Amino acid sequence: MKRWISLGIIMLLIPLTIFTRGLQENAPFKPVDLMKGIKSSQREQSIAAANPAVDAAFDRFALELLRKSLTAERNLLISPLSVHLALGMTLNGARGDTAYGMLTALGDPKLGIQDINAASRYWLNSIISKEKHTTISIADSIWFDQRYSPSEDFLQTNKDYFTAGVRKLDFADAGALEVINKWVADATKGTIKKIVESLEPDSPMVLINTVYFLSDWATAFEPDNTYDRTFYTPAGDITTAFMSMVGTMAYVKGQNAEGIALPYADSRFVFFALMPDDRSNIQEWLEERKPQSFISDIRTMVSNPTLTQVDLSIPKFEATYEDSLVNELSSMGMKDAFIASRADFSAMSAQGTKDLFIGDVIHKTYIRVDEKGTEAAAATAVIMKLTSMAFNGVTLVFDTPFFYGIMDTKTGLPLFLGLIEYPQAP
Repeated sequence: MKRWISLGIIMLLIPLTIFTRGLQENAPFKPVDLMKGIKSSQREQSIAAANPAVDAAFDRFALELLRKSLTAERNLLISPLSVHLALGMTLNGARGDTAYGMLTALGDPKLGIQDINAASRYWLNSIISKEKHTTISIADSIWFDQRYSPSEDFLQTNKDYFTAGVRKLDFADAGALEVINKWVADATKGTIKKIVESLEPDSPMVLINTVYFLSDWATAFEPDNTYDRTFYTPAGDITTAFMSMVGTMAYVKGQNAEGIALPYADSRFVFFALMPDDRSNIQEWLEERKPQSFISDIRTMVSNPTLTQVDLSIPKFEATYEDSLVNELSSMGMKDAFIASRADFSAMSAQGTKDLFIGDVIHKTYIRVDEKGTEAAAATAVIMKLTSMAFNGVTLVFDTPFFYGIMDTKTGLPLFLGLIEYPQAP
């Protein structure tokens, strides 16, 4: 059940209420603000609702990403929204087959980059929770090494649609890693303390999204009604603490499963949990779901539950999860983005060169569910790499006549001296 309950948080992260955090300025050393002087564009002052085709594509993306991650032998928790927004920022630097592959992975290759941008901005601005017992925030940032020149149009687009803060650091300085990870820790209220383990010389750019959710239940569980019970894991039975409650609740049934929908203090957010009717293997059950209808059906069930008397027992739990999504996303259609010789991220570079590819997509999540409520967080980092190491030295090409020699360094005597004016290969 833990594995399935972890899935429940996905729906918390799909129609998010969003509050955008700025970048932290109290870092060990202050990074250079690349957005200084870049003002908000005049394009599309009004924020329109997301294209229904993007919403449908997102549903397919969410289920497919979940399925591709199922091989992990541990509690699974992903934030499709966090991964989608991080890839959405990156998509603005992609062109040609690379962009097509990324759109395929995001659910629909017939969509355009502008469709993803507009939907992302709508998601980022559509809802802000005003309930004092509910906090939800999202933050986007792009970090560049000072030796790399980004495209101003790429920066402008990510500012306009993703409210992305952009900073330039000296990635060779050990403090740069601390600055980036501190920003992630601050954005996730300390639940995710680190997203990037190292900054390599061939990694000139990191694009990061964070999502944070904290809310009390609309009706809290009584701690006195928490008891130890048996939980039947695939590896054997364990004893763990179960929260219990009896009352009128939102009972949901469909997709060959039944479960519960529990509202938070801000009633637009709901925690749900489902179990297969026959209590069969949860992974096999997920594999049988249809991408075109699964999440849509869950959304309908949660929005239109049956109110009935329920005697509910559900485990308290706290879990963390982390994974590299390279294999998952490659198998979802964006393989070119990870291949140096094929990737086209020319729209990221000020010079329009194809000198970048995605080296890794790191995803980390956290969740705590107890009698009071739920805290959950996600961070996704897209780490760009250079197709070849940048060269900052002197280039010499001996393509005119030159003088040469062979010297004995001990005596200082030249053994041979010569000129080459008409070189001939031996």
